[in-house]
Amino acid sequence: GYLKATDGSGSAKICCYMPDTWYTVKLVVDAEEGTFDVWIDHTVRAQSLAVASGGAVSDVAFAVLEKNSALSIDNLRVYDNPEEYIFTEDFNSAEDIPDGWSFSVPGSAFIADVPFESDKSLMLSADGSAAKATRLLPETSGIFSFEVKVRIEGIGFAPMPVLTDSEGAVSAGVAFWHNSLYAVNGDNWVKVMDGASPWAYYPADNWYKIRLVVNTNTKRYDLYVDGALRMESLSFASDTSSVDRVCFTLGTDNTAYIDSLYMYMGSSLGEGLIDSANVIDVRDYG
Repeated sequence: GYLKATDGSGSAKICCYMPDTWYTVKLVVDAEEGTFDVWIDHTVRAQSLAVASGGAVSDVAFAVLEKNSALSIDNLRVYDNPEEYIFTEDFNSAEDIPDGWSFSVPGSAFIADVPFESDKSLMLSADGSAAKATRLLPETSGIFSFEVKVRIEGIGFAPMPVLTDSEGAVSAGVAFWHNSLYAVNGDNWVKVMDGASPWAYYPADNWYKIRLVVNTNTKRYDLYVDGALRMESLSFASDTSSVDRVCFTLGTDNTAYIDSLYMYMGSSLGEGLIDSANVIDVRDYG
């Protein structure tokens, strides 16, 4: 059979489906634009469909239209995603490096058409000596998240990203080295494991999305890699009360690409906006 999407005026097939199979269905509604996207099993299947009600959503309905059929529903969740950022930067429309960046080696960085011409990044190159790039950020304290995409070509020691205050005191950070990933934990660098074995593989020359969830009140942070929690409650390297810059460092003879920097309050973009009562588990109803 087929899964179909409708905007109220008609319907269209978006993908095949198998009976007696669980599917994760997500509708992402833009109330201001009056459109919605359809995700099936974490893959987008339809985009910018018109919302029949014009954008307002007040309830959700389920129906079985065929005889001798049944529908099972579980884990119904409604949440807001306002995307209110403290800071955001990509390089897609940049011809020159934006203001706010500084470099230990002049001429060590430029805008590159990587991974694509339409999705540019900042290229940092260390040729013969170490190179460091620093980006100023809004001074922030409390609980907040910092995200960035990085790709390091070589296996040499490459601390990135590392969050600091205005004096350079380190709070949180990670480093790539010999196809492994390390995280700041107090005075030490600790190897990031996968929890099931005494090793984890982070091969060079691949893109990784790093997210640091920082709490300057407790002086601790959590590390996410490609959306997965890898380490939690790591200790700050210094007794810092705020963060206002991020650093990217390369040893000699190495190259890195930096892209999609985001910073926002809380541990997620929906922090404080998700009502736990909206998460419905059918097991609670017998």
